[in-house]
Amino acid sequence: MTIHLNSHYTYLENFGHSLKSPGYHIPVRSTEDLSEAFLLAKKLGLKVTARGTGLSYNDASLNGGGIVLDMQGVNQIIAWDPASGVVRCESGVTLEQLWQRVEPDGWWPPVVSGTMKTTLGGCLGANIHGKNNFQVGPIGDHVIEFTAMLPTGALVTCTPKKNADLFHAMIGGLGMLGVFTTVTLKMKRIHSGLLSVD
Repeated sequence: MTIHLNSHYTYLENFGHSLKSPGYHIPVRSTEDLSEAFLLAKKLGLKVTARGTGLSYNDASLNGGGIVLDMQGVNQIIAWDPASGVVRCESGVTLEQLWQRVEPDGWWPPVVSGTMKTTLGGCLGANIHGKNNFQVGPIGDHVIEFTAMLPTGALVTCTPKKNADLFHAMIGGLGMLGVFTTVTLKMKRIHSGLLSVD
């Protein structure tokens, strides 16, 4: 993809529609698109922000005058193992896509936000928690591995032991160190997708 910034300049809003910001909205479909956007940003001296479904509170997915990378197009579930509960996804996969894939096999995401429309990349960037935080911690505690592209264009793989400093810095780092490309997570076992409420 060759990026022509003039055709991508637009206004984006935050989750609560209380803020609006102009920026270069660039859809991402591959790591090549990411690399090209980082090169362009460096050449033009622009800041870069990753954006999933735009459901972050306040202005986390806005970037006034800069490049906003729309990660919704990288949304494939790459591998799912119903025996172990381990799933590998592109970072634009939403929690809704994830649970719809794993729930029929008796699994559920270990941590979910208040909406199912958030992306895994966004969830990791903010290190979200769910209502079960006091029991299982935030989503970062369930990440086995991720790959990310750094602003240099380098693609790195991180685990709690491999590139550990970067692993812990990027989870909850709001995208300041790079952009998640894939995420490998361990799901939690459930006995039914139904819920009994008293």
